[in-house]
Amino acid sequence: MPINQAGADHLTEAEMRAKQIGTSYIRLAIFLLAALFALSVVMQVFLAGMASFADPAHWRDHRSFAYYFTPLPLAMLVLTFVGRTGKVTRYQSLGMFILIILQYVTAYMGDHMPMLAALHPVLALLLFWISIICTRQAFTDWRKGRV
Repeated sequence: MPINQAGADHLTEAEMRAKQIGTSYIRLAIFLLAALFALSVVMQVFLAGMASFADPAHWRDHRSFAYYFTPLPLAMLVLTFVGRTGKVTRYQSLGMFILIILQYVTAYMGDHMPMLAALHPVLALLLFWISIICTRQAFTDWRKGRV
């Protein structure tokens, strides 16, 4: 089969299949990152509970653990373009990334604006809710695109 100048209009069957497999793995990665993010939010709530009810030293753990999972929604957002997922997963990833930024704002501006700090646990609930929805959507995207 001849390939035109751009080289993308006429892919062989093997090339199409390889492209589909690559897309499937990327969608699987998005699903796994979304699930990991949801579990990380649960862990963050647990660490906050440990700091509130057991030992205030756990606030350090709560703060430092956040740095590990903060990049996950951004990685998911980038992968949604490569994995050609629907707009829903893309917007959910973007929403989680924006909520993470707001989490940092509420955590670090709380000393100056206590009302803002009070939104921190509410935003955590929203993050968990969206992460569960995004995990389900990413799973659907992956299953729909599996080869």
